[in-house]
Amino acid sequence: MTTPDTEQISQAVRQLWKSRKGLLGSLQPLHLVGYGLVALGLVDLGEILIPPVLLNPQWEFQAFGQVIERVPVMLIGLGFIFAGGPEERRRWEPPLMRILSWLTLVAAIIFFLLLPLSVVNTLRIDRQNQRQIAAQTEELQAQVEQAKEQVSGISTEEELINLVQALSGQEVTPIEDSLNVPELKDQITTSIEENQANLLAEAENALSSRRRDLFEKSFKWNIGTLIAGFIYILMWRSTLWARQRG
Repeated sequence: MTTPDTEQISQAVRQLWKSRKGLLGSLQPLHLVGYGLVALGLVDLGEILIPPVLLNPQWEFQAFGQVIERVPVMLIGLGFIFAGGPEERRRWEPPLMRILSWLTLVAAIIFFLLLPLSVVNTLRIDRQNQRQIAAQTEELQAQVEQAKEQVSGISTEEELINLVQALSGQEVTPIEDSLNVPELKDQITTSIEENQANLLAEAENALSSRRRDLFEKSFKWNIGTLIAGFIYILMWRSTLWARQRG
């Protein structure tokens, strides 16, 4: 004969079991969303890495950044897949979850190994930018020196008019009054030197802007790599149940 207390306890246990079954059942759509997010993440990863352009620091750096930018999608997808533990799973899920659990460890190792490569590529790209700006500056200096030599070699009004037309790209109409050739030569030389100083300043600003953008991206992506690596390690440790064969 059951007592009222026993009946109440049994009813509470049945209610808890029913709630638990309902909760586990509601996780199944979440699992499917997780598999979908992981599949989409793998498609994106293939698009980024294929075809590979290895030993190209620009490609490696950009590909590294794109992979890091897509890490949240993969982490959310894996979190959805592993939610709820091993219970109420379809027959094909345990082997797949075992593989995914081991892949989280592989992903963590890869991310940690990518850190030194990212630092090296950052420095290589910075040196490339410096060489490119330096080459452009040298070319500019050579053009300026050539223009100065042309100006210094002028001795007649006709030569001066021809040079002004060449520099401005516009036709100059001769005027009746005689031109002060030495004075105009000085003005043209001063104008060339001012333009040279402005262009050199622009080159320095361009190099500074590229360097700032490069190091900001590198810092952001490297921090993201560390965070992702540690999260993958923790996820691998917390999914021991998925790697155990029942």
